[in-house]
Amino acid sequence: MNGRGDILARMSREDGEGVISADVSFGKIPGQQVRIPDRFWIPEMPADEIREWKTQLKSGYEFYLANTLPALKARFSRAGTS
Repeated sequence: MNGRGDILARMSREDGEGVISADVSFGKIPGQQVRIPDRFWIPEMPADEIREWKTQLKSGYEFYLANTLPALKARFSRAGTS
């Protein structure tokens, strides 16, 4: 993206693996600046999708606390004693 938020280069899944690049100019952009939205980076969603997303986020966090975090603590506490 450039300083105005215009997409300069894009690849889709159908394009396969690759690299994209674009020429950009550094410095102040003339004209009105685009305001950063006061919301998540995801697009607007219907209320039922937002509720489902928050439910999944909560269950993922609970899984992390119950499973991943204890495993990481155990792994790194053993690594420090070797």
